[in-house]
Amino acid sequence: MPKYSLVTAGGTFDRFHKGHRKLLNHAFATSKQVVIGITSDDFASLKRSQIQPHATRKKVIQAYLTKHKLTRRGEIVKISNIFGPLNEKTLIQAMVVTQDTKPNAIKINNWRKQNNLPTLQIEQAPLALAQDKNPISSARIRAGEINRAGVVWSKHVLWGKLPRSLRQELRQPLGPIIKNIEKRVLDVGGVGVSVGDVSTIELIQAGIKPDIAVVDLFVQRKRKYSNLSELNINSDFKVVTVRNPAGALTKQSVQLISKLFNQLSTRSSNYLIHVVDGEEDLLTLPIILFAPLGSVVYYGQPPIGKNPSGMVIVNVTEKLKSKIFKLLQQFTPE
Repeated sequence: MPKYSLVTAGGTFDRFHKGHRKLLNHAFATSKQVVIGITSDDFASLKRSQIQPHATRKKVIQAYLTKHKLTRRGEIVKISNIFGPLNEKTLIQAMVVTQDTKPNAIKINNWRKQNNLPTLQIEQAPLALAQDKNPISSARIRAGEINRAGVVWSKHVLWGKLPRSLRQELRQPLGPIIKNIEKRVLDVGGVGVSVGDVSTIELIQAGIKPDIAVVDLFVQRKRKYSNLSELNINSDFKVVTVRNPAGALTKQSVQLISKLFNQLSTRSSNYLIHVVDGEEDLLTLPIILFAPLGSVVYYGQPPIGKNPSGMVIVNVTEKLKSKIFKLLQQFTPE
C-alpha cells in the first residue's frame, strides 16, 4: 500500500538519466499519484546552458510513463519557479526530492508556513551514483565528464597504440569539411578547441581564439616551424608540453587533456598544448571525449580519396562521445 495519495517530484530533467529514473521510481513507489514538474525553458535557462528544450524533456518523461504503464498515475506540469503548484492550497501531501534538491523543499515549506499554508512532507529518494561514487547529474553530463548511465570517461584506459583495424575508419572526417574558415566563423556556445598548427593559425586569424589549442610544429608530418613564436600565437596562452608518439596515445597526454578541461572553468588564460616527440593528430579523440557538450573541435583534413582537404568542424554531442569512447577502448595498451 503506497504511503501517500498524491506527491510531486520536480526538476529540469535534462538529459534524462539513471538518477532521474531513480527519483521517479521512488515517487511512484510511495504514492498512488505523482505530479511531475518540468522546468520551463525560461526557468531552466536562468540556471544553466546547453539544456534541452522543454518539449524534448517532456517527451522523454512521457515515454518513461508509457513504458512503465504509469500514464494514469502521473501528471506532467510545466513549472516556472521552484514552487510550481505548491504556492497555494493543494492536495499534494509530499515533495519527493534528492539530497541535492532538498534545500528547495525546505524553502517551499518555510514559505508555506509564513503564508498560513500547511507544510508538506519531504520524501528523500536515494541518489544514483556514477563510477566514481559521486552523484550522476545533468550538469556532469553537459560538462562532458560522464554519460547518462554514470560511466566516467576518465576512469577507463583510453590510451595505447592505434590498431590497424581502426586506421581506415579514423581517416574519415568526424564532421563537415570547409575550405575557408573566414566564411564559417562559428559562435561557440561551449568550448572551442583547435588541433593542428594550420588550424590554430587560421582560427586565430579568423577571430576565433581557441580555449585549448594543440600544435606540434609539423604540417602533414613535415617540420614547418622551428619554434612556437613562428606560429604568431599570442603569448597569453599558457603553454604545456606533452610527448605523444605517432600512431599512439600516451597516458600522460590523455590525462593532461582531461585535467585541462576540468580547469577551464577556473582558468585565467587559454591553453596551448605543445606536442613534442610525436604527433598531435590522435589527440582529437580524447579532446572530443572530455569536451563539454556543445563544444566545437576544429582540425585539419588532408585530401584522402573522395574527401577534399580543408578544416573539419566537429560539434561535440553525446552520440559522438559514445562513438569515440568505443574507439579508444580498442587501442592496444603498451
